[in-house]
Amino acid sequence: GMGDNRIGSADSRLWGPVPEDNIIGRPIIRFMPPSFLPGNASYTTDSHNNSQ
Repeated sequence: GMGDNRIGSADSRLWGPVPEDNIIGRPIIRFMPPSFLPGNASYTTDSHNNSQ
């Protein structure tokens, strides 16, 4: 969705995806793809994945 200031809002549609090198931390829960939501328990956790 858009913010309250539609004319002045800027999101990933303007800037594109965040470069991977700019991401700090790791996800706890990943929901993929969004078509699984809502109400579907199809999700993964990365708590057992220590690859970096």
